[in-house]
Amino acid sequence: MVPMDGAEAQRIAEELNACIVSFDCERFEALLSPGALVWHNTDHQLMDAALSFRQSAELPHAIEEFEIRIERLIPTVSGYVQTFVMAGRVRETGRRFEASNCLIVECSDGRVTRIDEYIDPVLLEAFSQDRAS
Repeated sequence: MVPMDGAEAQRIAEELNACIVSFDCERFEALLSPGALVWHNTDHQLMDAALSFRQSAELPHAIEEFEIRIERLIPTVSGYVQTFVMAGRVRETGRRFEASNCLIVECSDGRVTRIDEYIDPVLLEAFSQDRAS
């Protein structure tokens, strides 16, 4: 099989990242194939991708100056692998965070079918410490 076209991988990655930064559920869901799934390294759960995204709806209220910086984007046969940094400021405490993460994204017909999400524990710690205070 031929790897996914680099330009197509870049287009999908940019759109997906824009959805995450803007917390735009409708735009995110438009990128998904029906039945798209997401797996999280934090809980080892495979779940509906749209539901997973909607469950993060509190994030816009918790994060300021949120950004995603793509470090590497590698097209694969069925999608792409992306390493990136999520950065921002926890609104409640003003504490800045930077977390290195990775997505393995599978696509079909220009839409996302599965995301394997590897989140740096630094990101989770930034919020759990705030809740414990």
